[in-house]
Amino acid sequence: MVMRRLWLIITLLSQFFVEYCHGSNFITKSLFITPNSVKFYSDNVPKIYALLKTREKLGRPHSARKALLRALSTQVLRHGRIITTVSKAKMAQRKVDRMITYAKKADKNHARKLLQGYLYDRELIENMLEQVPTRYAERHGGYTRVKILHTKRTGDNARMALLELLEY
Repeated sequence: MVMRRLWLIITLLSQFFVEYCHGSNFITKSLFITPNSVKFYSDNVPKIYALLKTREKLGRPHSARKALLRALSTQVLRHGRIITTVSKAKMAQRKVDRMITYAKKADKNHARKLLQGYLYDRELIENMLEQVPTRYAERHGGYTRVKILHTKRTGDNARMALLELLEY
């Protein structure tokens, strides 16, 4: 009971410390304070070790994960929909939404350079710069949808999802 109260007090104090003592530039990610991250030393002063949130890694190194997300994003923008695993679909959804937001920018040259640095297909980039601003003019985000399918992949029984562009 005492440890639980102490853990609650330390959590509240650490949030206060992060928000007010160091400002917004010190720590930009959310903190997780768990009972295992509080250590006691001989002077009975608790030391806090904050654990930062991490993104999914998809079981791949950084370069392979980046190439996979580039390929998935290119295929979604080219075909309008793809079927993949749920975690890959959710990660690719963020990238696709960001690419569509880039294509809607007023400065087309800057948008073209941003898209060329990420997508694989040059013709797709030109089509996006022509069609996206009119197609999604009324929409301010949320250009894609992830539908979780009830069927699972044969072989490893992975949950599958449909990542598709919204038609407007």
